[in-house]
This record gives sequence, C-alpha cells and structure tokens, in this order.
Amino acid sequence: MKTLLKRSTVMLMFAGALLAGCEKPEDIVPKEKLDNALAQEPGTILKFNRSLFTEGLRKAFMGKTIGYGFSIAQNGEVITTITGGDSRRLMDGHHPYLPTTRQGTAEATQTITALAVLKALEAKGMDENTYVWQLLPLNWNIPAANRKITVAHLLSHTSGLKYIGYDYTSLRATMQTPTTGYGDAHFKNTAVNYHLCRVLLACIVNGAGWYAPMSDNNADEAVSQFYRSYVRQAIFYPAGVPYYYLVDLGPWNNLGPVGNPNSPGSTQTLYYNYSEPVYHGTSIYTNYKSGGAGNWYMSAKELALVHAAAESKKIVSAAMLQRMKNKFMGFDGKYRGRHGTYYFKAGMAYDSKFRGINTMIAHFPNNVQLTWNTNSISNDIGVVKDVIIEAYENAWTY
Repeated sequence: MKTLLKRSTVMLMFAGALLAGCEKPEDIVPKEKLDNALAQEPGTILKFNRSLFTEGLRKAFMGKTIGYGFSIAQNGEVITTITGGDSRRLMDGHHPYLPTTRQGTAEATQTITALAVLKALEAKGMDENTYVWQLLPLNWNIPAANRKITVAHLLSHTSGLKYIGYDYTSLRATMQTPTTGYGDAHFKNTAVNYHLCRVLLACIVNGAGWYAPMSDNNADEAVSQFYRSYVRQAIFYPAGVPYYYLVDLGPWNNLGPVGNPNSPGSTQTLYYNYSEPVYHGTSIYTNYKSGGAGNWYMSAKELALVHAAAESKKIVSAAMLQRMKNKFMGFDGKYRGRHGTYYFKAGMAYDSKFRGINTMIAHFPNNVQLTWNTNSISNDIGVVKDVIIEAYENAWTY
C-alpha cells in the first residue's frame, strides 16, 4: 500500500512570482516486498554500490533532456560527477554540458538560505523557534497577529504571510499585514518567506537596530549585499567551493559576473524546451535583491560540496540539520524507502514557452547526497524524484 506525503513542487515563472503546489509524499515500502529483498543467504549484508547508483542515474538521464549534470557525495566528499548533452544547442552556438557547467538552481537556493539563517542563529545561541518580529528592524511596527511567527515558520513556508513584493518596502508591508494563520495547516509555498530571509539574516548577524535609521533603498541594498557576502563566506567557503567569493545569483565565471550570456561566442548555459526543439535557448535571471528565494548559479558539483559540508557538520550542528529535514526547513519532500528516509528539495524555473531549468537535491541516510541539474524543464525523464529513488534502491547489493 502506498501513501503519498510529498511536501511541495515549485515553479518560478520567468515573468514574476513563485507559484507552488503542495503535496506531502511519503512512500512506504510494503512489508512483503522488503522481506523478499532481504531473504538472502543468512549473514549477508546489503551494501551500497556507488558505481551502480551512478550508472542507474546516467541511464535514466542520458538522451532524455537537453543537458544534465549530477554529482554524488559520500562521507563529506564529492565522489562522482557525470554530465551529458548540451549546455547550448547547435542553433545557439553549440557547447557541451560539462562538469564545470553552471546554471540557475531556482528554489534549491532555499536550502542554502535556510542553512545560512540557521547557522547565524546558532552562532547567537538561538534556534528556529525564535520569533521573527524580535529579529527584524526595530521600526517595522509588526502587529500582534504576526508576533507568533517563528523562523521555522518562514523556512517551512507555514507563516501564512502575504506576498506583496520582494523589495525592502514590500517586505515591511508584508510583515505589517496580519497573517492568514501560521503553522502546518497554513502551508503555502510562496517566495515571500525566503525573500524575508535576506533581511532576517542581516539583522541576526548585525543587530535589528543597524538598518532602522536607513532609507528603504539603502537598507535594501545593504541587506542584499550582506546576504551574498555572508553565504559566500559562511556557506561556500567551509564547503570548499572554488572561487567561493565570486559565486553569484546569475551567470559568473572565475573572472566575475558574466554580463550577457546571449552574446555571440558565449558558452554560458541556455535553457530549453526539450519538447519544442524549434525554440532557441533563453536565459532566466534573478535580481540580486531577490536573493534568498533563488537563484544561485552553480554546477552540480559545487552544489554537492555544500550539501556534503552540511552533512559533515561544517555549517550547522547535526541536530539542527536533522531538524531542518524533519520540519522541512529548506527541504520539501521525504520518502520512506527500503534503506531509511530520503529527503528532497526541488527547484524549477521557466518562461512562457516552457523553456527552463530543473534542480533536485537528495539526502540519503548512509551519508550520501545527490545534486542534479538540467537545462530543460520539459524532458522525457519522467518524475525525477522517482527516478532517483529507483536508482538508489537498485544500487544495493550483497
């Protein structure tokens, strides 16, 4: 018997705000299936075979999308990176999808933002149960209805706050608008929760009084720049991400930001509709002032370094990371499989022609993490989470 318990699937529209569905998935393997799988020679023990996992994933993705890359980390190290297809099709100046290929990660950014906020809280002796109003600028005049909203509510999309806009003025208006209700019963996947986090992060680290005297424009610039610098230093640096000080919310390379990925001769990734090959590739940008909700521009390996570091307690405590998973703070789905509970985070972005990106993050109980990117939201892969689960469970042998 199967019960779905999937947390959310997320889409970031090219022209505007995040839209989301909200399902909760938890698939429970039937006992008879599990018993059959384990009915082998007495004394034998199932072992994870990363080569089988790699090959299963490669077969699942190869030739079924425009370009893709995935990295597998285990015990704190990235052990495998596989790529295939094109980052640019022939019509756009052909370039292969390489291990160094970067693309937007859409809402997979939110796990990084959650790690940053929770790391800052732990450094101050606080945790996710801290009330948000106590951390934000002193002049925001937050009403009583919003004073029970915690950091955990923001990070799990259960704050019930209204999306007004992502700029500083709009975020203050959001916090001054009474919530529709907070807690699990009020789950709504909306970008405002993570847009608020860039203000929240700056206030946690620098103090709530720091930004109150500033104009909205100056405060907006200050918190946005701080969000980027803090994530680079506190998340990417301990993770060992090369050029950590340059990682950005849009196209970049080891010389800095890339101004126009559509320029002739550029090798930057473009995004496609696999089902409509007549369309040229496009780019999807995120303004750095909307950082927090998306869209760090990273390769699968760079992203895997972050998740391997998180599991190695280089960013937040082990207890905090487990609570992130249990409370869906920066994660949006879990699956109870044959080898324990698997946790997922998905990210998607696309334009009106359904040209877009897809990212999937998976954490498995034997200290294995998977990061996967593709530059075509439309593809023949099927349900990516299910494909990953199948490859993982087929990678155990005696």
